[in-house]
Amino acid sequence: MELNKAKFINILKNIEYPSISKKRSWDTMYNNKTTTFWNNLLWNTILEDSNLFGESIDFYEFYNFCEYYCNYDQAISIFDSINNKSRCIHLNEFEEYLEKLNDKDYIQIIKCLNIEIEAEPELQFDIEIEPEPELEPEPKLEPEPEPEPEPEPEPEPEPEPEPEPELEPQPELKPKLKKKWFSFNNIINNIKNIFNTKNFFF
Repeated sequence: MELNKAKFINILKNIEYPSISKKRSWDTMYNNKTTTFWNNLLWNTILEDSNLFGESIDFYEFYNFCEYYCNYDQAISIFDSINNKSRCIHLNEFEEYLEKLNDKDYIQIIKCLNIEIEAEPELQFDIEIEPEPELEPEPKLEPEPEPEPEPEPEPEPEPEPEPEPELEPQPELKPKLKKKWFSFNNIINNIKNIFNTKNFFF
């Protein structure tokens, strides 16, 4: 059997003033077992802790048992509420303490043994409560089709080279005639030659 120590110590810290009178007798039934059975089971499970030795618990053992779940002052308060007659807590004193707790706290302590305890019956009401309508399952969303990839743009055609303009045929150049230049001396010489000829007459 395993005890939920953190939960057990936390419940004891929150119990401020146990009742003076007993809330239940030894033969009160819980989950088809008497309170004596549950009290003995809880006590024996507590004694299995490695911080406790023997069949009784003194304050220093109890303080070590609480570990870091409560401080020193809280440990003194819990210890004194269970036992204020002697230096150690025994089974009889522990049972008397449990019998003075209200039903809510007692059941919560027994539940620290990690045993399911039958809950008290729920109150019945005359008002009929309509059952909540069942939620319709949400329609499954179909995945959207992936967009088709855009076609790659066709490469622009290279511009055709413009035709070179045809050269107009140049007109043939006529050979220039060389001009004969006659100097003044040549003219005089020609005239002399004429006079010197034999056939020349005035």
